[in-house]
Amino acid sequence: MWETYNTIINNSFLHHHGPIHEFYLYIPDNGQNNGSYQKTLNLNAWLHFLSHNGVKKITLINYLCLFAAIPLPSHIYSCIELEELTLSKGFILKRPSTEFKCIKHIRKLELNSITLDGDIFSNLIANCPKLIILKLEHCLYHKNIVIDAPKLENLTLNVSSSIGLLSFKNIPNLAKLELSWCDSSITDRQTAEAADAIKKLAASCDLKSLFLRDYKSNKVSRPNINVEVEHDYDYDNNYKLGNLVEVDIDGVTASKAELKLIEYVLSASIVLQRFTIKFGAIGDVAELKVQRKLNGFQRASPKTQIVF
Repeated sequence: MWETYNTIINNSFLHHHGPIHEFYLYIPDNGQNNGSYQKTLNLNAWLHFLSHNGVKKITLINYLCLFAAIPLPSHIYSCIELEELTLSKGFILKRPSTEFKCIKHIRKLELNSITLDGDIFSNLIANCPKLIILKLEHCLYHKNIVIDAPKLENLTLNVSSSIGLLSFKNIPNLAKLELSWCDSSITDRQTAEAADAIKKLAASCDLKSLFLRDYKSNKVSRPNINVEVEHDYDYDNNYKLGNLVEVDIDGVTASKAELKLIEYVLSASIVLQRFTIKFGAIGDVAELKVQRKLNGFQRASPKTQIVF
């Protein structure tokens, strides 16, 4: 199978003349023991070829190595004209042996279910000065996540409890943020830390849309309104959210951190129009109690509509 796969792509490149602007590679899982496929597929050679043919968009999806990820060939960093990069499943992204100058034109970066080695992520983002769209979902990463991207407009983060500190350093043009947790071990303290990061972010950029997802919400849980967490919410005029018009929070379990975040956003968003709240599995009676509590929160914008 893999010899045929390899031959088709090699022949396609051999007979192609002119630039290749887009390359899409899907490596399927055929349900067999495919330990030798790495020796058969010329991924490194293909990326090297693409780097000399003006490739601007690369999508690599590897379902074959979901449980035994392989390092992505270093030639991915040789594609100096690359503008869009999507990596999904079964890859390990490592730092290049040289500088990151090869990725300076990337505008869209999507990393899904791959392993990020060492401190690669923060260094990668800091060296993409033209980055506009960033999606980091279900990736294995144990370091701090620092977002430093001055041109970034759209950010999607699906993180696990294994990450360190989440911080937003320099994203003044961010207009849309979607933040979610992909496991059930996220703590209320981590929720509070994320909320504080969002507060500081919203006060320093043009954030218009905020979406929060909690994937532990499909599990039955009791309201957690008595959990005390440290936070640094501030309700003075220095932290008014002057551009936020849409908020959507999914998976609310009535924890202290969640209620404080909702209270802060309602009291600080002066042009907010719609605030959608979807509860986790806390039960109908608990939902009604929390709804009454939320409806009593102060709203900075008279146009704010809370939708349950």
